[in-house]
Amino acid sequence: MKFDTFFFDSIPLKWNRKTREIDKSVFWKQAETKQGFQGISEAKGCYIFGLSCAGGLMPYYVGQAKKTFKQEVFGLHQMRIYDKCINNNKGTPVLILVSAMTGKNEFSKANHDKVINWVEDLLISYALERNPKVENSSKTAYWKNVEIPGLWKTGWGKNTKDSNALKRMFFGQQRKKSACK
Repeated sequence: MKFDTFFFDSIPLKWNRKTREIDKSVFWKQAETKQGFQGISEAKGCYIFGLSCAGGLMPYYVGQAKKTFKQEVFGLHQMRIYDKCINNNKGTPVLILVSAMTGKNEFSKANHDKVINWVEDLLISYALERNPKVENSSKTAYWKNVEIPGLWKTGWGKNTKDSNALKRMFFGQQRKKSACK
């Protein structure tokens, strides 16, 4: 199953601080007219809400759309999370959609719930590694509480010969190219 990513930086999430909402209709209209994005609002997959600040990106929430992005990305629950993030942090709101794709490189509308669950779990793990204050409350217990030296949530100074071997096993040689191919 193939997934593809769609980064909405040129279509900013225009946040109205008075009404504390995003103009969803304008967002989806602009998204649908962007080259290669036609049909994205009706696609399924995962989404990452974050903030852009000083040239960097910080994830704050990872969700999944089993129905469609248009139906789930800007729901009441999500808007409360976005509001909290925007009001408590500096930056411009951004959205990345990770959509399930067909073999013809079109947005998939098929039921891929198990795969989408797995992709969401994976994205939550990456988000937590980058930002321990991610707003996701479910599916985070293991990611927050498990530590594997050299591989997951390793602090400075905790690398040993053994943990470095584990890291090299999964991520390749650090010093020289591997002859194992």
